[in-house]
Amino acid sequence: MTDRVPAAQVAGIRDARRLFPATAGRAYFNTAAIGNRAALAVFDDFGPAAIYARNRELTARLRAALAGAGWDPAGQPGQDQSTIVSVPLGAAEASRLLGALSGRGVICSARDGNLRIAVHFYNHEDDIERLVTALAEARQGAG
Repeated sequence: MTDRVPAAQVAGIRDARRLFPATAGRAYFNTAAIGNRAALAVFDDFGPAAIYARNRELTARLRAALAGAGWDPAGQPGQDQSTIVSVPLGAAEASRLLGALSGRGVICSARDGNLRIAVHFYNHEDDIERLVTALAEARQGAG
């Protein structure tokens, strides 16, 4: 028999634990353990070197595609580049731009006057194309 969290107690939980069917602590541990096992298995399947190489490839493609579309990424020396790319928003309104991107299935954020985009090995070149197309359309709509 599984212990259940009383409904009144669940109402006070403001994060994803409220969705777990068992007690919050036990379910969280089990879910985290399963998720960690699956995530770490990816590293075993592909190997860290392949994942890092794919991340560098996608980041370079993203930076080039953004620059080619007139959205110049913030400069970082090559050795300091991560899979997080910042693009100055300029005159673009962050909330409108994020809404337009979300409508195209592109999820990113805006921080400190920059569009913050992150890629990882599971992204595809089509994701980058969708982002750049949505940015071009958003710029045309604003102009």
